Amino acid sequence: MTESERPQFGSAAEAPSAKPLPTGNGMAVAGLVLGLCALVLCWIPFLNWVLALLGIVFGGVGMSRAKQRGGRGFGLAVAGLICAVIGAAIGTWVFLTAMKSFEGYMAKGRMIEAQLQLNRMGKSLKVYYVTMGSFPSGTAPLTPATSCCTQPGRHCETPMSVWMADPVWEKLDFSVDERHRFQYSLETTTASFTARAVGDLDCDGEAITYEIKGTNVEGFPQVDRVPRVIGKD
Repeated sequence: MTESERPQFGSAAEAPSAKPLPTGNGMAVAGLVLGLCALVLCWIPFLNWVLALLGIVFGGVGMSRAKQRGGRGFGLAVAGLICAVIGAAIGTWVFLTAMKSFEGYMAKGRMIEAQLQLNRMGKSLKVYYVTMGSFPSGTAPLTPATSCCTQPGRHCETPMSVWMADPVWEKLDFSVDERHRFQYSLETTTASFTARAVGDLDCDGEAITYEIKGTNVEGFPQVDRVPRVIGKD
């Protein structure tokens, strides 16, 4: 075998170079995961907003990287971005709905004291009418005289002596013994009355008033069952 017939190694033929494998798009995957988490946890507003914000950021970065890598992961990034936006929108709606419900609950809670005390007052006036044949005549000014906002804890603690010092309250044997947030007044004639509960519950200078009225109808006392609301605190 001549020199020219011998197989050549190394120099005559080089091994083909391997093509680089396309890399993944971790940002797109992260954006999708965060967007899905924001959507699933939309009922937890603050956490939902953080996850949605991160999902939007990672999704946007993932879209940008996908364009640089031939579109790899672009669909995942878009899906994550959409999920994050929808999750944030639903989370915001949940938060606003919860706040509205909470405000309604607080308003009802505030009304309970006024309604209970005005109902007590109305019952006392009915008993007085049945016993005496008429309502007591007179005017009891707001008791206590100063707003509860000026007192410790923004609650009134009115001594019995203050209530009994007024002849109208004394005739009805009416007082509020526990801590309270409303001031109470009564304007009454022998045939009708108007009772009010006034309170600046937020201590912002705007008071809300609950009012009931009573009158003589053919010799029988008629009293409102549900207080009327005047103003808005």
